This record gives sequence, C-alpha cells and structure tokens, in this order.
Amino acid sequence: MSFFPIYLKVDNKSALIVGGGKVAERKTFDLLQGDSDVYVMSPFLSDGLTMLLKEGRINWIASEFAPDEVPEDIFLIIAATDSEEVNREIYNYAKSRNILINVVDSPDLCDFYVPSVIRRGEVTIAISTGGRAPSFSRALREFIESVLPEDISRALDFISDVRTRLMDAGVSQRGKILLKSAREVISKIGSGENLTEVKREIEEKLKDEI
Repeated sequence: MSFFPIYLKVDNKSALIVGGGKVAERKTFDLLQGDSDVYVMSPFLSDGLTMLLKEGRINWIASEFAPDEVPEDIFLIIAATDSEEVNREIYNYAKSRNILINVVDSPDLCDFYVPSVIRRGEVTIAISTGGRAPSFSRALREFIESVLPEDISRALDFISDVRTRLMDAGVSQRGKILLKSAREVISKIGSGENLTEVKREIEEKLKDEI
C-alpha cells in the first residue's frame, strides 16, 4: 500500500480519543503537541490523563463510546480501546460522518497512521513503516535521535535567518546558496564541530552575496 506523507494542521481543531489507558494517553500527548482541543471518552483515565485533566489540557467524557456524546465539531478520532468490536463501531461511526479515523494496531481501519516522531524545536522528523511494524519505527527513531546533532534546531534558526537576508537583498541564486550552506552546517555540526564557529565560517563566505 502506498501513502502520501503529510503534516496535518490540527491547531484549534477538536480531536476525540476513545479509551483511557496508556495507549490513549500517549496519543493524547501527541495531539497536544499540535495544539488540538482534545476530548477523551472513557469511563476511566490513566494517571497521565488524570494529570492532563487536572491541568485543564483535555476534556473528559466519562463514558464508554457513545455516538450521542461525540461533540459535533470533531475533526479526527483515534480509537484506543481494548475491544475490537468497539473499535469497529467507532470506525463505522467516523466513516459515516467523514471524520478522519485511526484505530490503534488496526491498519485496515485507518485513514491515517501516526508516525514515530522526533522534535527538535521546529525540526520535525516523522518515521513510519506503514503500520507493518511500529516497533521498527521506534527503534529507527531512537537511532536517529542518537546521531542527530543537539544544535540542529539552532542550525535551522541560522539558515532561516540567512534565507531572510538573501531574500531581502534580492539575491537571485539564493536557492543554491541556501542548500550549500545548509549542507555545510549540518555536515559539520554532525561531525562534532562547534555551531558558533561553523556559522562564522559560513557568514564569511556569504559576505559577497549579502
């Protein structure tokens, strides 16, 4: 099966998690990273979800899955119950209303998969195995995290600043210059060089361009 990988804007959109266990907790934290308005429907909450409720970060619908209790403006649903029958009911409900649906550990009942994610400031790396082996995604994420330079977010800030200055100066070949600079900064900090020194070297090379 082929997929079209995208980043979905969920800020100020309502999402429903059905389930109150550890898996639901993990999915809730993922959605909160995107500033979603999250509802959790479950007769119980894990310790982590209880903490989020006390902090006012989630809305709790204290019941088993009940279609009549689903808020009207739900954008997407994640089914994370331990019942295949209930998960299928949730899937059918979402499809009948054109709501995006993900049923945990059931690839055939998903409009989308939730990848394994690495976040470093505005740098986001998403990894997916198409639902075939989530543990492989996790292992690959852990490997990438182990080799990803700690300064990668600051490196992005630097290249973004260079891009702005090149655009303001009307430099016509800025695409090539930016790509070359980005490759250099990533390669060098990836090899352990100091970001401040790398930035100084690149700034010297850019003097004739800006």
